[in-house]
Amino acid sequence: MREQYCEDYKGFLNRAKTETEAVRTVWELACAQGFRDITKFDRDERSAACVPGTRLIQNIRGKGLVLAIAGRRPVSQGSKVIAAHVDSPRLDLKPEPLSQKEGLIYLKTHYYGGIKKYQWTCIPMALHGKIVDRNGNVKTVVIGEKKGDPLFGISDLLPHLAGAQMTKSAEEAITGEQLQLLAGIAGSDGSDQTVRQRLKELCGIDAEDFKTAEFEAVPAFQASDYGLDRSMIGAYGQDDRSCAYGAVRALLDMEEIPEYTSFVLLADQEEVGSESSAGLYSSAFLEMAAILAESSGVSLYRVLAKMECLSADVICGYDPMFPETADPQNTARLGGGLAVVRYTGRGGKKGNHSAAAAFLAKMRDIFEENHVIWQCGEMGAADAGGGTTVAKCLAGWGAEVLDVGIPLLSMHAPLEISAREDVWNYYLGMKAFLEDKRPHECDQTMY
Repeated sequence: MREQYCEDYKGFLNRAKTETEAVRTVWELACAQGFRDITKFDRDERSAACVPGTRLIQNIRGKGLVLAIAGRRPVSQGSKVIAAHVDSPRLDLKPEPLSQKEGLIYLKTHYYGGIKKYQWTCIPMALHGKIVDRNGNVKTVVIGEKKGDPLFGISDLLPHLAGAQMTKSAEEAITGEQLQLLAGIAGSDGSDQTVRQRLKELCGIDAEDFKTAEFEAVPAFQASDYGLDRSMIGAYGQDDRSCAYGAVRALLDMEEIPEYTSFVLLADQEEVGSESSAGLYSSAFLEMAAILAESSGVSLYRVLAKMECLSADVICGYDPMFPETADPQNTARLGGGLAVVRYTGRGGKKGNHSAAAAFLAKMRDIFEENHVIWQCGEMGAADAGGGTTVAKCLAGWGAEVLDVGIPLLSMHAPLEISAREDVWNYYLGMKAFLEDKRPHECDQTMY
């Protein structure tokens, strides 16, 4: 079971290298299991949306999703939410990317999310894009993923000539404007006509189409077993598609109607602040809850206030090569299981959400009663840095929230490393949470 789950997970990572592809893949999986688009419901169907066992789905601008299975209890008595994000650090093409420098043709990019820019040189890159032509037709383009496809990449200096570069800080060794994809060689007349012609042949697009298109450059390698013992998985985009996939599978694999209505939220833009129409600050993520509240005859606020939410995002794993950045007692370890993170933030917990002790204790009991291996996690040593998650978005609803996730090494790099044991126990933990039947009765005075 564990091994098959991990193989399925690797397949998902290979199919879902962008937020749009992740949403499309999950949509197909869910619809195949009876989930129905709530935005297509008529008034009577909306009134019946809270019938136990009803499977609901909502697409948010092609970059976010809400999935739910209506529970036996009304949403006024509580509901369960797992929220993850499906965007990952990457390089986005600029609106006019084609550039020529001294006989070489480049595609200019602007990096997305917090990256160490030097890590993105000298690796094979693929282009994933979407174009809308003047007739409104949408064309999906992928170059570099199939066998025989051309690849792209960013060059770096040879060490023989890198003396001056090597004296710079790691942040300055490669600049944002140097993150340009090598795309071809100019013709003898100095033109980029050959590259333009190949674009037309490969994907039927003109250079002008880039102005209104979305193109993302992502690592071209496939998810793979990592280590001689195959105990780990190496892949691009495990932040946060590891948590997104596990949450979706936990919902889809439920065999019985849940006691409480169970939601999975997949959001975009977390890596840059969650502030977009498909980021978790968007009110679009509340529409399904509002429909269920209305059909149950209660206010949306009461539904939100009774929610139990898990903010599912990866956390740094302890790396013995960099011990100074972590507190060994409080940092999650690869192979140690699902990570439970009481607080996030940086520099005095700025941007932090801290979970309540009663909810932490409840989740501990759920995990231990279901034999889920878990551990504590923290985003680095005090004053070493830090990070935030979508927990603060959920907390803004007035909901009960706890951060959980999977520890990674090399987070935000083109290749991130997870442990199979942790990926599996995260899935088990999410399933145990959604299936739990105990009442939502945490006493607020305990906090």
